[in-house]
Order: sequence, then structure tokens, then C-alpha cells
Amino acid sequence: MMGTPKENSPEKKSRKGRLKGIHRVDPIRGKQQRPPGHEHRGDGTLRGEVSIDLSQAMQKQTGQSIGWIPTAHFGERNGVIDTVVLHYTVTGGVEQTLDLFERAGEGMSAHYVIGKDGLIIQMVDVEKKAWHAGASEFQGRSDVNDFSIGVELVNWGLLKERDGVLFAWPGDYGTVYQGRSPVHAGGQWWDPFTEMQYRVLMELISQIRVHYPGITPDRIVGHGDIALPRGRKIDPGLAFNWERLKKGRGSLG
Repeated sequence: MMGTPKENSPEKKSRKGRLKGIHRVDPIRGKQQRPPGHEHRGDGTLRGEVSIDLSQAMQKQTGQSIGWIPTAHFGERNGVIDTVVLHYTVTGGVEQTLDLFERAGEGMSAHYVIGKDGLIIQMVDVEKKAWHAGASEFQGRSDVNDFSIGVELVNWGLLKERDGVLFAWPGDYGTVYQGRSPVHAGGQWWDPFTEMQYRVLMELISQIRVHYPGITPDRIVGHGDIALPRGRKIDPGLAFNWERLKKGRGSLG
């Protein structure tokens, strides 16, 4: 299974493999270009440009532009975008997350992935349907993928304690947790989210809402709020601070 992150080895010191291929916004054209050699594949067309580019705004507000690493795991929408769904990845890094999604036989993706250091990667054009929610329902509407934007936060999620040692999910909670000091909530231990993740997430949601005003505060939800059957998913979990999100610049206001 995938390895765990070291506290003294932040993501930004080990961005290898897929992350070397990040293509950022062209400062002149204001659009993101298709990586060299990328071909049309999957059930749709891999776009060479994103329809709504938030990279420059994100760079200005957070110092983080948006990397573009497209995936073949997406489809066409049949609904109006009016919801944001937050997830945790159950991984220790952005590259692990991208690799996990690409290896998934049934197809997995999200529109955005946010690393613990604030690195933000876009995988799917927001006008396309990412495959992040699975079986789901929200306010009487099924297939939440059809009308939502999926945001994955790099985080191990729920931890399990055995003999005084904390374990993360991979390998049926067989991976020793080596992350930051865990959060105790609801009688359980959780991997904490970072201040940079909150900062980037708040700004991302703020920028998304400029383009999609139908995303009202009550339509920014967790995977656990919409997954079927109920209780199938619990992310972003009890370590996620919704009150912190509400204080963000226009994110839930």
C-alpha cells in the first residue's frame, strides 16, 4: 500500500513523477494549455484549456496558482452547477492521490485536489462532471456528480488506535500514522487539516461562487452529507473545522 508522509518531509520537497508535469496558467493568454502529447481519451475529450480559469485570482490571494494535470476520468454534465462537495483523500500527498485516482478501475477524479502545503491541482474542467461523489443524493436530487464541483483535501481522515499506536486506512488500518499531531474529536482520532489548506480552500470556494452564484452556503457540503447509503462516507470528518471555513473571505458568507 501507499507509504505514509513524514512530518519532516513536506510535499513540496518531494514533488516527483506526475507533479513534474504540472502546466500552469499562461500569463499572457490567461489560459491553461494541454500538456504535450496529451490525446483525446476516456468517455469525453481532454480539454486543452479550462473553461473557467481561477489560477491568476488564486495566485494573487494565496500565492498559489493552480496546476493542471488532466485525467480521462470525467463525463458530460446534465445539471446546473450549484453545489460543492468536500472530501478527504485518505492519502498522505497530492501525488499519491493522483496515482490512486488513475489506478482506480471504476474511475475516480475530482475537479481540484489541495495538498497540505496548499499546492492545488485541477484534474477536470469545472464544466465537466468529475467522478467523486459515487452513489449520492442531495435535497432530493440523485447523482450529485451531475451538479457539483468536487474538492479533495489531502488528509488521512479517521485514524484507529491499537496498543497506543495510531494507524491510517490503507491496508485496512494497517499503515502506521506518521503525520501531524492528531485531533481528538467524537471519541476518535483524526488527521488534522492545515492552515494553508483552509486558506486555499476558502479562496477557491470564494472564486468558484463568483462564477456559480447558485452555490449558496447551504450547498457547500461534505461527502458524508450526500453519499448513499447514508453512513457509507464520513469525509471530510470531525477534524474539519466548518466554522473556520465560514470565516473565510466570501467562502460561506
